[in-house]
Amino acid sequence: MFLLFMGCSNAYKFQKTAPIQYSKAYFQNWTSAIKIGSSGYNFHIANLTPAASVVIDSVFLGT
Repeated sequence: MFLLFMGCSNAYKFQKTAPIQYSKAYFQNWTSAIKIGSSGYNFHIANLTPAASVVIDSVFLGT
C-alpha cells in the first residue's frame, strides 16, 4: 500500500511589529431620523500611519 500526502504550506508567520500604528480606534452606529431612512456605522482610526504596502480593505465589527 502506497500513500502520498501532499499539501500546501499554510503556516502563518507573524510579524514582530504591526504594519500599521494608531493611537485610538472606535466606531459609531447611526440611524436616520425618518421612519424609512437608513442606518450604518462610522469607523474612525486616529493618527493612522500605515506602511507603504498596507491597504485596509475591510473592518470586522464583531463581538
